[in-house]
Amino acid sequence: MKLHPERAGPYLRALSAGLHALAPHADYVPIAEAAALLEAMDPALSGALLLPAEVDIYEGMPALSWIQRTLAEQRLARSCDPPERDAAERVAASEPDLAERLRARRRLWAHLARAELLPITRVAAIPRRVGRSLAISLWQDRLAPSGWERLRLEISSPGGRAIGPLALRGERVQVGEGLRHLLARCGGLPLGALKAQLEAALGGQISRISRGRVGPFWFPGVALPPGLPEVLGRGLILHTSAEVLSADVTRSLHLDPLLPPPREPPPAGWGRYAERRFAASPGLEEALVTWAAERGVTARPIPLIPPPRASDVRG
Repeated sequence: MKLHPERAGPYLRALSAGLHALAPHADYVPIAEAAALLEAMDPALSGALLLPAEVDIYEGMPALSWIQRTLAEQRLARSCDPPERDAAERVAASEPDLAERLRARRRLWAHLARAELLPITRVAAIPRRVGRSLAISLWQDRLAPSGWERLRLEISSPGGRAIGPLALRGERVQVGEGLRHLLARCGGLPLGALKAQLEAALGGQISRISRGRVGPFWFPGVALPPGLPEVLGRGLILHTSAEVLSADVTRSLHLDPLLPPPREPPPAGWGRYAERRFAASPGLEEALVTWAAERGVTARPIPLIPPPRASDVRG
């Protein structure tokens, strides 16, 4: 789905407002990088350089093609000199469209030169404990049409300087290419199956594994899942959802009204916790609470205060 150019900015600012309202923690992609990406894509900063504004019609999240154009522009910004300060003024009278593109590129490149943007995909790790045992925190960030997802796990093994393809290099952890490929192929598996596969591949013991997702983002024009009340499509609703599988979860709970509980039980001695949170524009809170209650879940929507012209966010 393509947004009208005048609606791209309100859409991005509404998505950013919802993200800040929900303030996701470390089980989700970094909020600062996500906000910087949305700011760069906003035509208020980048003009028409990154358009068209393309959005997934089922999930309401920015299309990968729109994000890829933004990341490609950042590579240019960090490898090329920006347009001269007075270049736009020299051509403003004869070529106003070119002048505006030059102004937009200077604004955008100034932002991209200093901002860290959320990448399409990333695998990284840091050491948590080094000594008699080695503990490592590993995560995979992935932007997909279904949402912006982080898979995170804590893994340990007795002593040594490596856990399979995870090797200490000074104070950093080097992630082997084989593990990157494995996560790319299998990162979407149910957490229980993924835990078993990763432990077999790494040779360590996983004590916690989680998947956190930003999205979907519902607004007028997005195709809601079947069976949902029509009223939920009349405003702005940003979801964040998380599922955690851990030995520290003593009582399994499923607090996600959109998805059914997994069929597979958690491993022996482990528990599973799943939740979904909402940031919703005024007037939708009661409908969300009622819908969730019908599915046995207590929802507590957080107000999504629409930015200027948020009512224009529609396809």
